[in-house]
Amino acid sequence: GRIIQREPYLICDARVLADVAEISERNRFRLNRYRRHLDRWLETNVKEARHREMLASGLNSPARIVEFLATHVVRDPDARQLLLEKDDINERLSILQRLQLDESSANTAEAQELKPAPELRP
Repeated sequence: GRIIQREPYLICDARVLADVAEISERNRFRLNRYRRHLDRWLETNVKEARHREMLASGLNSPARIVEFLATHVVRDPDARQLLLEKDDINERLSILQRLQLDESSANTAEAQELKPAPELRP
């Protein structure tokens, strides 16, 4: 955008960039799988049932599911940032898939489960 004013504070023209929210058929399967992973993660890491239910009820869209996974489950800060910067849900789901494959090939079979970031472990 263009700068409209510099002093006493910066004002610029801006435009809203809409997220791509329509999920491809291939990614519907991935999203369902990540929702199951997330349900298990919540069961393991959020001990109080009412807190778990509150969190789960807020995860009511693909974007919210991916944002929650990126923020609370993905361990690598650079990967988190990459996921949060993407505006296409299909790209985000593909990145999650690559992260999971990288993690599972580097570690044992148990790494196939998405695990909490170290700072969130009980």
